[in-house]
Amino acid sequence: MNEDDDECPIRSQPRADAPADPHGTVNTTPATSVELPQVLQDILATLAVAEQDLFATDAQTSLRPKQYRKTATASINSVRARSVRSAPDGLTEDEGDLASNQAADYLTLGLLGAGGMGTVFLARQAALGRSVALKQINRSHQHDSQSQVDFLTEAVLTGKLEHPNIVPIYEVGKSPDGALFYSMKNIKGKAWSESIQSLSLDENLNILLDVCDAMAFAHAQGVIHRDLKPTNIMTGGFGEVLVLDWGLALHIGAENSVEGSFGGTPAYMAPEMVNPPFRVGRFSDIYLLGAILYGILTGKAPHPLGGSARDCVLAASRNEVAKPETSRIHAIDPSGELLGIAVRAMATDPKDRFSSVIEFQSAVREFLSHRESLLLS
Repeated sequence: MNEDDDECPIRSQPRADAPADPHGTVNTTPATSVELPQVLQDILATLAVAEQDLFATDAQTSLRPKQYRKTATASINSVRARSVRSAPDGLTEDEGDLASNQAADYLTLGLLGAGGMGTVFLARQAALGRSVALKQINRSHQHDSQSQVDFLTEAVLTGKLEHPNIVPIYEVGKSPDGALFYSMKNIKGKAWSESIQSLSLDENLNILLDVCDAMAFAHAQGVIHRDLKPTNIMTGGFGEVLVLDWGLALHIGAENSVEGSFGGTPAYMAPEMVNPPFRVGRFSDIYLLGAILYGILTGKAPHPLGGSARDCVLAASRNEVAKPETSRIHAIDPSGELLGIAVRAMATDPKDRFSSVIEFQSAVREFLSHRESLLLS
C-alpha cells in the first residue's frame, strides 16, 4: 500500500506521553468489542425516522435521536405569546420604521437555514428596530411535547451561556398558534467550514483557541456541546468567532459523564458517542476539538472512510481515523507536534485524552509560542 494513501485507516489510541509520528503511524488498539451489526441496530433504534437510512445520509449531517434524555429547564407555559409574521415583499433589513407599523413583534425577512428541529429566519424585531436571527420550531414538531421540551431546553441552555464566543439569545416566545421560537443575534459572517481550507495555519489555530474559550466556559457551567465541527462555528468579518447549534447539548452539572443516546456528526464522532451505552462527558467535546485540529492538519474530517454516514459511524465505533497525507503533514506540521496533540485528544480511552479543554488549549498555545524555533530547526 502506498504510504501516501490518505484512505488508509489508523486507530487513534496513543499513550498519553507518546508523540505522534508525522508520517501518520500511531499505536493501535480496538476501540470496542461490540459487534458492529449490533452497534448499528442500537443506533437505528434511537434515530429519528427521517435519519434512519444511514446509507443515504451525508457523513457531515448532525444526527439527532428520537428524543433526548432531557428535562425542561423552563416551563413551556411560562413562555409568552409573540406575533411573528412574514414581512411585505420588498421590505429590507434596514427598514425598521416599516416594521414598527406592522402589527407584529417580529417580521421575517428571509430564510437563513433549516435543520431537523427548527428553521432559522432573518427577522426584524419591531420593538427595538433591529435585525435578529429567529429560530422557529418546525411545524412537524410544534405539537410534539418531547420536541417542544428539546427546543426550549436548547434555547435555555444557550441563553445561560453568556460568553463572547457563544451566540447570545435575546428572547424565547411562541406564536399565537403555539409554535415555539427564540430570537438571537444575527451574525453577519460565514461558517468556518467555508474558509478553513483557505486560511493559514495560524489563522485556523487562533479560531480554534477561541472555540476552546467558549467550550471551557460551557464545561465550567456543566454543559457539553456534543456536535462541535467547523460547520457549527461562525466567523464574522470583524474577527468574531461564535459556537452555534447547541441542539445536542446536555447539562451534566458536576458529573464527569452521563448516559445519553446516539447523536452527533458521524465524520467527527468519538467512539463513546457511537457505542452503547453512549456515555458522554466533557472528554467527548475534547475529542471533537482534537478532530477539528486533525481536520485543519489533514484537510478532512477524521472519519471520512467512505461516502455515507453508515461508513463513518462504523469507523467512529472503532475509532478508525484516515491516515494523513505525508506530504501535507511535512509541509504544515514537520515536527509532528500538532498532529500529536490532535491524536492524543482523539484517544480511544477518554483517560488518555487531555484532562480538560484548558489543557488541550495550552498545548496548542505552547506550539504557537515556539513555532518559529521549530521552523528554523
